[in-house]
Amino acid sequence: MLTLGVCLPLSALAGYAFSRFNLVGKSRLMLFILVTQMISPSLMVFPLYFMYANLRLLNTYAALVLTYSAGAAPFIVWSLTRYFDTISTELEESALADGRSRVGAMLRVTLPLSAPGLAAANTYAFMPASNDFLIALILTSTDMMKTYSIGIYY
Repeated sequence: MLTLGVCLPLSALAGYAFSRFNLVGKSRLMLFILVTQMISPSLMVFPLYFMYANLRLLNTYAALVLTYSAGAAPFIVWSLTRYFDTISTELEESALADGRSRVGAMLRVTLPLSAPGLAAANTYAFMPASNDFLIALILTSTDMMKTYSIGIYY
């Protein structure tokens, strides 16, 4: 659940920014986000282990939340960017004409209209984090920190 609380708001803001603003290097950043999805999570386990060991984050919730958020965020940013592209900008422009700020227009107009996309992104962020076995097995060692998939294994 912490993964959802970290990943979804940040990914929604990034997806909105990619969709609505002409950013310098936008196409390269989107390509980088897409390429990061091609890296297998099992390749990242040992570098993550050594990095978290040096930061003294092994066997903490922070290590699991950071790992799962970093794994889910690229796809969520990509999918929400495409979903925000389908929402008409005229609706936001009318909210801006009515005196709303850009953030207010996003919160009052765009996010309610993107509820189905946010629900799909929520599901995508939750399922890998709740079903993961290898990363949780390596990054946790005490019984109290183990996820339920590891508990079922034992």
